[in-house]
Order: sequence, then C-alpha cells, then structure tokens
Amino acid sequence: MKINAVLCRFIAVSCRFQWPFRRRDDPPGLDGCYCKRIQVCPIRLDYLSDISLSLVYIYFNQFEQIIKDIFYRVQFLRISTEDDIEYLDGNRWEQLILSYMAHLRVFHMNHSNSILCNDTIPLSFDILVKQFTSSFWIERQCSFTHQNDWIGSITIEICFQWIHINAITCSSHQEINFNSVNHIHICYTQALNNCVNYFPNVTDLTLDDKFDTSITTSLNRIISLSRITKLSNH
Repeated sequence: MKINAVLCRFIAVSCRFQWPFRRRDDPPGLDGCYCKRIQVCPIRLDYLSDISLSLVYIYFNQFEQIIKDIFYRVQFLRISTEDDIEYLDGNRWEQLILSYMAHLRVFHMNHSNSILCNDTIPLSFDILVKQFTSSFWIERQCSFTHQNDWIGSITIEICFQWIHINAITCSSHQEINFNSVNHIHICYTQALNNCVNYFPNVTDLTLDDKFDTSITTSLNRIISLSRITKLSNH
C-alpha cells in the first residue's frame, strides 16, 4: 500500500475490537457491555509527523505500544486523556520520548481525572509535578498547570516546545543560520519569552497559548510579522 507523503502529515485512525461480557456489578437485566481493545494496523507511516488525538477508554499501556509501532516520525503530538493516572508518569514519558520519538518538537497533553480529587488516593499534585522537573523537562521548558472544575474533576495540562538541532556544532564565534525556517509553532508564553533566536523568513505562525496584545513586541524580536501570510491558533 502506497500512501502519499503530503496526505500522511496528519492522519487519525481508530482501530478497535469490541466484545460483550458480563461484569459482576452490572445491573440486573443488562445483557453485557462493551470493552474496547486496540489493534494496530501493520502500516508504515514514515511521513506521519503531526498528530492530534482524543483518547477515551485507552490506557497508557495501549497508547505506549502505538507510539512504539507508528509514531517514530512524529514532530507534533497533542493528546487529551481521561482517568488513567499512568499518563501522568513523567519518568515514563521521558523514556518513551527519548527512545521512540527522537523527532518530537511539540508535546501537549491535557489530562482530566476525577480520581485525583478523591481524598483516599495518596497522590498529591506536588508529587506529580516533581516527575516533570528532571533535566529532560527543564531543558524543554516544560509547562505544568492544573485546575479543578465544578463536577469534582481535575484537569492537568503539560506541554513543551523543543527546537533540536542535529549535526551542527557551535562555538562563541559561530552563528546558527535559521534562514530556512518558514514555520514557527509557539506552544506557550514562556517558550516565546525565552527564545533568543531570530527567524527572518517565517511566513507561517501557529500559536497554542492564550496571548495578549503585548505579544507583538516579543514576536517581532524573533520573526518579522510583516512577512506572516498564515496564522493559526490551536
């Protein structure tokens, strides 16, 4: 099967098996319910680089295997997840990214969890944050935020933007040339404020965060706004 490289930049595929089974706590008269399992199709997606997924009833163990099998060329990964607390294992994500997603530049995860609001669960927000304070996450300027909603659930957002330069050695007398860059994707405000490079030929700008009007000053420091022909907000 041959797949066009352009069409493969963004593909969302849902593959699952369903089978009925009876649970002990099912109400009387209920014939059964459906449990979902994932089967990964044996297709090489060498040009799949931008992925945005909403993961419902998919455990981290299952998604981890999909990453290993398919997402080896991914540069932009945005996911929303629910309840499975394993998604908040920063050490596990670190090893997964280092071993199987060497090209990853933007990572954005939104996780909703009602279990964390249960006082009987011995897991605090501070413990979760600590997992994302290793040098790996600090170098990528990782952002970690959370909020409680009115229905007793906690929403946690984790993201980073990482510009990795391969096969380039720099000294104090050398200057990296970013003239070939035409698309800039800014995941959050801190990444913009910390950027020290200038990209003179950028025409495509993507913003993930909520920015105010003062952003123009910061943007003009790294790009020429007059050259922008495409503006996107995620």
